[in-house]
Amino acid sequence: MIVDQKLLKQIVGVYLIDSDIDGTQLATSRKPNFFQVFMMRILLGWKWLSIIDLKKKEVEKKEKEKLAKEKKETKEKLAKEKEDAKKKKLEAKEKFAKEKKDGDIKINK
Repeated sequence: MIVDQKLLKQIVGVYLIDSDIDGTQLATSRKPNFFQVFMMRILLGWKWLSIIDLKKKEVEKKEKEKLAKEKKETKEKLAKEKEDAKKKKLEAKEKFAKEKKDGDIKINK
């Protein structure tokens, strides 16, 4: 494999071929002009992002995933607490019914 000196240039931005940050990307070492960006968007559907914008979007995506995970954990915790409360209430009813049946509890009317 021959390494060309052009490959060692710093990447300025990328084209998102799948319109997704995690998808296929085509990196460029120079920023395309407006016409090139416009035509790539219209003809091929590729979206241009500079490296700075790409990094911001990656950070935002990680934050959203973290918030979604926390929200899911909170929902699961609340559901578990609700289920435990229902079980305790049912157990108390069964205990009361059993004591009532045995005659240990007198109900005043």
